[in-house]
Amino acid sequence: VGAQKEAHVGASDEAHDNKFKGGRDAITKVNATQKNVLRVLLAHPKNRAQIAGELRHPGRVGNLLRAIRRLRALGLIELTVPEKPRSRKQMLRLTNRGIATALLEKSAKQAKS
Repeated sequence: VGAQKEAHVGASDEAHDNKFKGGRDAITKVNATQKNVLRVLLAHPKNRAQIAGELRHPGRVGNLLRAIRRLRALGLIELTVPEKPRSRKQMLRLTNRGIATALLEKSAKQAKS
């Protein structure tokens, strides 16, 4: 019984480590639109219309909405009022992980120049 429990704990630890293997994976899976959204949010929180305006999108286009949805799923951006997701005052802001990703992307872009 002890060996089974030890094997279960080891498998659980390995699964956890594989799931949370560091933020670097999120950086490599961010496309150009998502990078632009991160760059726009680096200064301060903005609503979707402000993000679209800064990226010169005509409005709530699918590509931008998919990018925002993906960034939220990756934990790189979050709502400023999470308990009221449909609030008219709702904005998006970078999480700590999002800030790190945006800064790494910015430094990588500068290094290429």
